[in-house]
Amino acid sequence: MTTVMFYQICISTVFIVSSIFKMLSILNFQITLEGLGITKKIAWLGSRMLPIYELTVAILLLFQSTKLYGGIGILILLICFIWAAWKDNKNNNSLSFNCFGNLIEEKFGIST
Repeated sequence: MTTVMFYQICISTVFIVSSIFKMLSILNFQITLEGLGITKKIAWLGSRMLPIYELTVAILLLFQSTKLYGGIGILILLICFIWAAWKDNKNNNSLSFNCFGNLIEEKFGIST
């Protein structure tokens, strides 16, 4: 196993765990999205689609023929996370960011 493959598996595992725990606490994730100023309808849709997207991207990262698409997908997810942290900081909220659903209680802030 190469070092790159090891990192791909680690990153993929983190995103798989994250997506599963988001699916198990969809309502909390929806509330977080609404707290970021996303409309209720889009937050409802996003709270269901984002974990599926996250899981798909994590699986794409595991295969040689699709790892480029997985990497691009992970980059998009990280940009979304940076936007959410910026938005929360701009609004002086202290929302729970639910990256791992209810597994870890963490607020947006300097530590994130």
